[in-house]
Amino acid sequence: LGEFKDIEIIIACDHDDTNSRDEILSFTANAYPDLKITCLTCERMGYGKINEYFNLMIPLASSNSEMILFWGDDYSMITEDWATILYNHYKKSFGVYFLRVERNGEILPNPTSFAFPKKWFNIVGSLGNPIDSWLAEVGKRAGCYYKVNDLLVIEERMSLSDETQRDTEASKGPRTKYNTG
Repeated sequence: LGEFKDIEIIIACDHDDTNSRDEILSFTANAYPDLKITCLTCERMGYGKINEYFNLMIPLASSNSEMILFWGDDYSMITEDWATILYNHYKKSFGVYFLRVERNGEILPNPTSFAFPKKWFNIVGSLGNPIDSWLAEVGKRAGCYYKVNDLLVIEERMSLSDETQRDTEASKGPRTKYNTG
């Protein structure tokens, strides 16, 4: 994670998904022993209510946290030194930052990975749904919507209805999802 020593991770796992939680915590403890990680275990709300997961997770962040990054389990960060690049955008302009996302070899016109200052959440109090469209609309209306084209994320979306595929992927163990540069 480069020069950043104060990054924290907050994950949400459905109460019936203890395997994923345990694998993530174990992998993180071994790969990044100084990284602060918090796990929220809650009832399954599904992707359609992902904003509710966020609304529960963000208050768990440290009081001095500056930025929130939405990161799905189907993302891979391709860009080297991504944390520095994102932080420099944040220092330059307050707003919501949408990362360039590629799915099936095509760049998505409406990116699904984003970051925003924690102060934003403190001001608005909660996030609407669908979270990416809601953030984009609020950011555009407030004049602080930014596409960060120098950060590339690959999205490898799995069919949520295909339990066999999900079980197969889970049996492979945790995957590194970013380059640390």
